[in-house]
This record gives sequence, C-alpha cells and structure tokens, in this order.
Amino acid sequence: AADAAFAEVVYSASGLTGTTHQRHEPLPAGRYWWRVRAENPCGTNGSDARSFAVPGIRGTITDTAGTPLPGIWLRFYDQDGRAIAAAVTGSAGVYASPGLSPGTYFVSTTSTLGWINEIYDDVSCWPRFDVKSGRPVRVAAGAETPQVDFALARGASVSGRVTTATGAAYRDLLVRIVSAEQSTLDPLSTEAATETDNSGRYAFEGLPSGRYCVATLNGWDDYVDEWYDNVPSQGISAQAEGTPIDVTAPEARSGIDIVLEPGGRIGGRVTDVGGAPLRGVEVHIHDQTGRHVDKTLTDDSGAFASGPLA
Repeated sequence: AADAAFAEVVYSASGLTGTTHQRHEPLPAGRYWWRVRAENPCGTNGSDARSFAVPGIRGTITDTAGTPLPGIWLRFYDQDGRAIAAAVTGSAGVYASPGLSPGTYFVSTTSTLGWINEIYDDVSCWPRFDVKSGRPVRVAAGAETPQVDFALARGASVSGRVTTATGAAYRDLLVRIVSAEQSTLDPLSTEAATETDNSGRYAFEGLPSGRYCVATLNGWDDYVDEWYDNVPSQGISAQAEGTPIDVTAPEARSGIDIVLEPGGRIGGRVTDVGGAPLRGVEVHIHDQTGRHVDKTLTDDSGAFASGPLA
C-alpha cells in the first residue's frame, strides 16, 4: 500500500526532477521494495510499493548448536572455480552476496575466528581445497537463491614459539602448517601460514581433527628452516617430514616449539672456459643422499651463494 512502512531503508533520495533516476551503488542479493512519493501544491501523493529482486546468494551461518555467527567471511566462485566476490555475515549470522549474473557458483567460508571452514554443502577445506568438490549453487535471472546455509564447528588449534639456539625470540618469521600425509607441492593441498609475534609465538586455529606438520620458512636469513621437531627442511622440502602432531577438534595443542640453528653456506663463481663470468646461471645444491636442498642464480660477476644449510 502507499503508506506501508519499510522494514529497513537502504536508499532514499529527495528533490529529484525528471522522469528517471539511477542508483549507482550495487545492492546485495535479495528482494527489495521501492516507492515514489510525489509532492504537488495540493499535498503529497504516494505510489504503491513495488518489488524487484537482485539475483545472488543468501544464507545464514551458525555454529553446530544453531547460534548465529557474525563476522564470518565467505567467498563466491564461478563455475570454473575462480573467486569473484566476497561477503560477511551480520549480527544475525545472515549474509548476502553481491548481485550475480545467472549461472552456477560455489561458496566457501574463509573464517579466521577459529571455526572450521567449509565448502558448501558440508565439504571440509582440509586436507585438499577444491572448491568444485562442493555442491553447485544455481542463480536464476531476477531471483535470489536463499538458504545456502552453513553450520560450522569449532576447530582445534596448534601453537608454539620459535627461538634461536641462544633462546632469543624469532619475530616476524613465517610458519606454515600442512596435513602430515600430503605433499606441499600438490596445488590443491591446503596450507596455512602465519607470522610469529614479537615474542616468537605463533598460533593456527580452525583446524579439523587430523595429523599435521609445522615448519618455518625464513627465506635468506642465517638460520636453517626446520620441521617440528628438529628436522631441517632445507627450505624446499617437497614432503611434510616433521614429527606429526595429532589433534582432535576443538582441542588446543600448545608447546609446539621450534629452535633454529645457524647454518653454513656454499658459494662460488661460474665462468666460461675463458674465465668470463656467467650471469643468471641456475645452481642446484644436493645433500649427500642426492636430495635437492637448494637452488640459486649467479649474479653479474658470476658469483652465487646458497641459503643456510644444515
């Protein structure tokens, strides 16, 4: 009706002239009602409220007990698995995608609040993240796709501290966690990373029950990277080689500490047979078992240096 009250006003404008008006900011998916109130010298005339739908995906995210979860981010993917949009739940756990073209989509949560992320419908992101393994969500023209809901479980956590051999905290160091049975070279394998704080502490949250390995990745510093517990990773290990860490959600596993030792380096110079330096030559380094542990390039003078080696 002309005098009907709207539940929530998302846009209003006044003092408009002419016969057309366009709102340039996009609306999230959903059904909307609009009404025009025209003023004339004899009073205000109202038009009937009319509705339209912004096609897209809507739903609610709760915990497994049904309590709404605010602040949970989601990502939307096209039919080829490419990420195209994101949204976040409000105070009631409700989310709405941006407007989407008709087609097939996939949806996943990307929470950093300790919940186990999922691909819709109820597909875990660990140990392999393949969004196309989820249930496709179809969006039709002129309609929203509701009830794409998630019920998330609280995940386990793994935490520890990284120090040097002298006991000094190793700050701003990249630490990664992978499923113990997976190869880190698998493009679909799930790998999480974080940095140590000023005291050398790190933490991973939102982990499903399983077996994991933790390793450092410090780049070109003087210390040798390690898998927990005390297994040199030599920076480019293709397999999770550390001591497995078993967790059962929502268990909090602490004390996964790593102590890094300083390493040695191998260096030299590459020239042609006449002694002229060769720039940009790739040098590979293998340990005594033949395993590939590092690679580097020669500089303008033909010199090279490895990263820290155990």
